[in-house]
Amino acid sequence: MARYTDERNIQILIKLLKEHNIKDIVASPGATNVSFTASVQSDPFFNVISCVDERSAAYMACGIAAEK
Repeated sequence: MARYTDERNIQILIKLLKEHNIKDIVASPGATNVSFTASVQSDPFFNVISCVDERSAAYMACGIAAEK
């Protein structure tokens, strides 16, 4: 069972991602997105890929999107 944050805006974002069948998430660690990242990591619907550098995460996300 997924454990979501109490932050309403993140709950709305996760709901929208599911409605649009967006499963792949590329996350870069940081304090500003910890609630979102923890929420999607606990949900088996999502495939979360961690990348230590934000720029590399952006390139990785673009590559994954281009494959689809």
